Amino acid sequence: MTVDIWFGQWPSDDATQSMVGDLYRLLQPQPQHYVALFTFIPPGGLEIDLVVMKRNYIFIVEHKFCEWKIIGSTEGPWKTYEPTPDGEYEEHTMNPVNSSPYHQMRTAYQNFVNWCSFHHEEISKDVERDTFVNWRKARSYVVISPTLHKDSQITMGPPTKCLGRDYFLTYELVQASIKSEIELTDVEMGRIPKMLNLNLWNPPEYNGAGLVGQTSLQQGSWRPEPFAELIAYGHKACESVFRINDIQKK
Repeated sequence: MTVDIWFGQWPSDDATQSMVGDLYRLLQPQPQHYVALFTFIPPGGLEIDLVVMKRNYIFIVEHKFCEWKIIGSTEGPWKTYEPTPDGEYEEHTMNPVNSSPYHQMRTAYQNFVNWCSFHHEEISKDVERDTFVNWRKARSYVVISPTLHKDSQITMGPPTKCLGRDYFLTYELVQASIKSEIELTDVEMGRIPKMLNLNLWNPPEYNGAGLVGQTSLQQGSWRPEPFAELIAYGHKACESVFRINDIQKK
């Protein structure tokens, strides 16, 4: 199948651009169709970092970049701890001006779910189904790039999760055993970005470190290099591959 990637405003930061490329090359070889929406604002709402849809699941994501330990919960600000040369840690507040990542995630969830619920008749027009889609069954995530530090302490009750980008992309999106509580058709998934007036991304060449200029490469004809294809297909495999990759770097 394929993955269609749409965006409202092309992301300016390297971490999100890298996530676009990783998501594309990992989902492209999957057997089912995915639709991803990056950096967009639903009418009357606030910016949403990422929504990924497949036929039986919707992932709503607040995306952050942090290489340090994080301590956070559903209440109060989230703290990060930067190692200092003397072996101590310097404390920082994530999003000191805005709300915590958890509350940003919940706002993104509410904005997207409310918009879809309000427009459900147009989204599902001429689609044969017994009941309307229960959009509130979508799941919400805080995703940390490039990975969630091993000493982090994040307390969030289900169904919300905080995951590293590596785990979210290689396992949660494709392998997690999740009870299907949503049923979407390709038609419905394709209508949503068009109704939001988003732009369809023409996949560029991806060099593993960042995105480079647009090419004539046709979606569906390109395949990831063997490493990307391997980690796309299973969490157990990706664990050993990541360890091998770390050894090679050293």
